[in-house]
Amino acid sequence: MSKKVIKALFVAPAALGVAVLATGEAQAQYFSDATSASDLLQQIESYSAEGDTTMGQFTGASQFSDVSPSDWAFQALDDLVRRYDCLKGYPNGTYRGNRSLSRYEFAAGLNACLQQIERLIAETTADFATKEDLETMNRLMQEFEAELAMLGTRVDNLESRVSFLEDNQFSTTTKLAGEAVWTLGTPWGKTAGIPVNENLTFDYRARLRFDTSFTGEDLLVTRLNAGNGTNFATGNLGTGAGVLNYYGNTNSSVNLDKLWYQFPLNDSVRLHVAAQGILIDDILDAASTAPYSYDDVPLGNAYNTAFYDTQGAARAAVGANIRFSDNLGIDLGYFAGQAQDPSRGILGGAFALPVQLNASFDKLNLALGYSRTYSPGFETVNGLPVALPSLNSVGTGLARTPFGPLATSGNHYHLALSYDLSPKFNISGFAGYTVGIAESGGLSGTTFISRGSKANIWNWALNLSFPEIFQDSDVLRLGFGQVPSAARVQGPAPENPTTALLGNIEYRFNVNDNIQLAPAFFMSWNPNGTAGNNLYGAALRTIFSF
Repeated sequence: MSKKVIKALFVAPAALGVAVLATGEAQAQYFSDATSASDLLQQIESYSAEGDTTMGQFTGASQFSDVSPSDWAFQALDDLVRRYDCLKGYPNGTYRGNRSLSRYEFAAGLNACLQQIERLIAETTADFATKEDLETMNRLMQEFEAELAMLGTRVDNLESRVSFLEDNQFSTTTKLAGEAVWTLGTPWGKTAGIPVNENLTFDYRARLRFDTSFTGEDLLVTRLNAGNGTNFATGNLGTGAGVLNYYGNTNSSVNLDKLWYQFPLNDSVRLHVAAQGILIDDILDAASTAPYSYDDVPLGNAYNTAFYDTQGAARAAVGANIRFSDNLGIDLGYFAGQAQDPSRGILGGAFALPVQLNASFDKLNLALGYSRTYSPGFETVNGLPVALPSLNSVGTGLARTPFGPLATSGNHYHLALSYDLSPKFNISGFAGYTVGIAESGGLSGTTFISRGSKANIWNWALNLSFPEIFQDSDVLRLGFGQVPSAARVQGPAPENPTTALLGNIEYRFNVNDNIQLAPAFFMSWNPNGTAGNNLYGAALRTIFSF
């Protein structure tokens, strides 16, 4: 029983006694001449009806016209009426507190107050455990005494471990994540009539990522990277058609790969600022329209590289994700490839200015994008020519740099979609069209390029994915498409005689929560836009993550 109820049992009768006894001003008198028998019966009947009163609607002693706050028993009477509503006045609204009290009236008033108190106790203790409940609980405690003791020990151990982790945690604001990608594989075949290096190689890429939040809604990403993969790179194959996803080469030197901060402006807008290593698909959503191909082993069919990988090199950037509704949003950004270079800076060097409209529905995701890019071409650094970012990363040589070392701008158009035909069958794809423009005239090798010359570049892909085909979290992937190929180049520069096509098949599955395997095979027809050449590749990718 609660302490409030027990207190009420003692306080209420005492207060009642003070109130009813005080009404006679301590006079031991019988009925006054002004009091009739009918008044007495009416008063007793009024008290006997007290039990039907609804609690919580009492107005207090001020309802009586002949009772004032200056009366010495006013507080006691007011408490009884407000809390229990167990004392009634006369029909004319008076209480007549100065007349003598009969024993019948006292009994009737006391009975009414006790009935109210009993009702309050019943309502308060309705959910209390009964004696039978307590006996059942006691039997259960005895029966499961060993288990309860073990549970208590485990709780104590957990509390100790939590205390230890709190005292020895890495940081209160930063989480550490890591990833190591091992690639065992080999290419074979030839590009432009030149045999490729067919040695079996084993290389890696390792990253440590520090995710820091200062408010719980913002995110500062600091990522370290090291790798040594070169076998499938453009420099070894003579084409970008065989470049692998999850690739990179730092000669095993650790570098600051990414430094990126993002935060919400409000519920609909999220802003991004990056000083190093940001890519267009870090800010613009590429994964929604490539839910399974985004992690492909060959990069060319993963997503539209002529839109998301323009200018090639990672850079500084600002951007925003804006949501108009649950189904519609827009991503945009400005990416500066030479922001740190005092001779170029944020506005004077290579840049990309993309914008993408996103639409998301139950089974369908769509993306429509446009990007304006600029590359100053080749520059001399310490007496050596350095290739600055180009139009795309994995196309034919002519599609990547249609005007050689000359400054080049580009207009990039992008369309992508993904549709779930069933829970275990997804179809996705993209189409890209790029118009490259020579921003200066001059020689490209032995060919003179006029300023304003244009190059038309196309690429597309179709991907079929079968998730959870054999087990949870696995996916079988089939992809086929055209890597960026130059269809028409103005001036004396030659077009690609034929398009470069890429097909791949792979199976990705989790060994456990931290290890994924992805065996894959791919083939590139006319890899550098030259007919009669085929390039093949087989790779086993292992991803460790923690």
